[in-house]
Amino acid sequence: MNFTLNIKNPPDQAWGIEMANGSYTGMMGMIQREEAECSLNLFHATHPRTKIVDFTFPVLTWFCRLILRRGNPEVDPWGFFFPLMPSVWGSILVGLLGVLTVLLAFPLFLPQNTMKKTNRDFTMFNCFRVLLQEDIGSVSKWWWWERVMLGSWMLVMMLMTMSYSGNLMSLLAIKYIPMPVQSRKDVLSNPISILVAKGTTHAHAFIDATEGINRQIGDLAKIDRFNTIFFNQQEAYLASHVRKGTHSIISVFDNTAIMIAKDFSATGSCDFYVSRSGYLNTPIGFMVQKNSILKQGMNKVAAILVENGFYKRSLVVAQPNSTSCNNNPPRVITISTVLSLTNLWGVFVLLGCGSAVGLVVFLWSM
Repeated sequence: MNFTLNIKNPPDQAWGIEMANGSYTGMMGMIQREEAECSLNLFHATHPRTKIVDFTFPVLTWFCRLILRRGNPEVDPWGFFFPLMPSVWGSILVGLLGVLTVLLAFPLFLPQNTMKKTNRDFTMFNCFRVLLQEDIGSVSKWWWWERVMLGSWMLVMMLMTMSYSGNLMSLLAIKYIPMPVQSRKDVLSNPISILVAKGTTHAHAFIDATEGINRQIGDLAKIDRFNTIFFNQQEAYLASHVRKGTHSIISVFDNTAIMIAKDFSATGSCDFYVSRSGYLNTPIGFMVQKNSILKQGMNKVAAILVENGFYKRSLVVAQPNSTSCNNNPPRVITISTVLSLTNLWGVFVLLGCGSAVGLVVFLWSM
């Protein structure tokens, strides 16, 4: 083949954004002005861009994620609630009300001369005493169905208490790593600031949005919580602003993996995490001039890259430690320390509140 390959870089080192007169800057502008035949980099195939250039067969679908500083391990003082799910706590309450209803309502259908065998206050306190794992008084004078009902309730509470105590001992030896921001919606309720690479499609997805959550995030610029930076500044901002926990970077997932891998190579630790949710899904491909004869040949190249998994493999090979922090750091870690007030102050708060309520009831009943 008789051709000469000449690689050119745009003077502004930009991907390319649309100007007011319809022209583009950066690499997009070079192909639009026919200063270059094609791109060797991959671009988002957005609708406005397809009017200016042609795109090859999609190599991949890119989506954006947030990179954030992961929190330091901390003890949850309310961890004693965690051994049982909220639904289980609710079931215990429903079970208690059900047992009380049966034990208090059924005697109403008995003959009047047998009612003396039923003491409502005694019955209620026995149910609560079983719930709190305390002893109960003699039930020899109870009806057989009352003893069966109370025995069933006692068996259920024994199983629940054993399960609770076993899980509680494990949970008290756990520290939690806070990862509060997992989506764009979380950004709005968090004081964190957003950084986006200038001139990228995802930057303009927020800047140009007219409604919805993207518009709400774009409006954060009014309070200096949404800022654009140059693409080659992202790693520096990751090491400074994001590491402090005050900022987050929104970028395509390939770039997030590369930045985290480079930071791991430099520090040896996974100090960042990426949000679970991805958004702004867009196909990517190579660019060629409009109606260019190169499109057919580059389509074959793109198809080969996809079918052989070469592109994904190249990301792993080209960047050392690219998979070291591939999975987000665990949300919980196990520790072996002596239990202190830091671990259990929630229990004492609950005890204090209960004592205060008891005192109020006592004074009110005097």
